[in-house]
Amino acid sequence: MNYERAAATAKRLLTGAQQGVVVLSREVPGQADPAKPWVPVQPTVQAEGLTAIVKGVSAAFVDGTAVLASDLEVLCVPPAMDAAVTDTIIIDGKRGAIVRVTPIPAAGVPAVLRLIVRG
Repeated sequence: MNYERAAATAKRLLTGAQQGVVVLSREVPGQADPAKPWVPVQPTVQAEGLTAIVKGVSAAFVDGTAVLASDLEVLCVPPAMDAAVTDTIIIDGKRGAIVRVTPIPAAGVPAVLRLIVRG
């Protein structure tokens, strides 16, 4: 399979259907100054805008525990900073927690990420 071609096609389709403003956000702990370890350190925030579409979660993924019917499903071009369940998604200014990250295809270079978001 030509993963680069699949990724380019996915990006083109998601760009054409993109909805609202979707941002992946990650809080990174700050580094304490070894000479002044008692001084509080503020975390930094990394953020990356996503090429994405957002919809209600597909019924096939709802299990009532890990994935709820009220969750959202975000299909996006894989971001440069990757995505993890410890990150936050901001959809049109509203924060949500990522509860599942699924690369598509499951093996090889992902062309799309499916993020299940709560909140």
